[in-house]
Amino acid sequence: VPDAWYKNIKFPNGKVDFLSIVILADIIYWYRLSEVRDETTGEIVSYKKKFWSDKLQRNYSSLANKFGISKRQASESIHRLVKLGLITMEFRIINSDGLVLSNVLFLEPIPSKIKDIDVSNPPCHIRT
Repeated sequence: VPDAWYKNIKFPNGKVDFLSIVILADIIYWYRLSEVRDETTGEIVSYKKKFWSDKLQRNYSSLANKFGISKRQASESIHRLVKLGLITMEFRIINSDGLVLSNVLFLEPIPSKIKDIDVSNPPCHIRT
């Protein structure tokens, strides 16, 4: 986590929003491309993304379980990151093995806003 995030991701009272920082770092992790290497030479031959869709699919329950928090805390943290302009959230209807699921949450970081709080981020495969 870049040090600058601790100065820029805060609650209105000025205290550091550690949970939002950790969730943002997790989102950024998933958007970082993975290296694909040649097994013989070890050279990088390509890069691939870590998830199947155009955006990262998450839900509040999975974030709550991963970080040991409540679904409400996860939701509030995501909404704070949206309000700060660091991520977007989108609810979609998807078809999964013949089952229609509504209100499926997709998250996407906003690279220009993240660069505003820290210029040292490695490149991601985020659409610009």
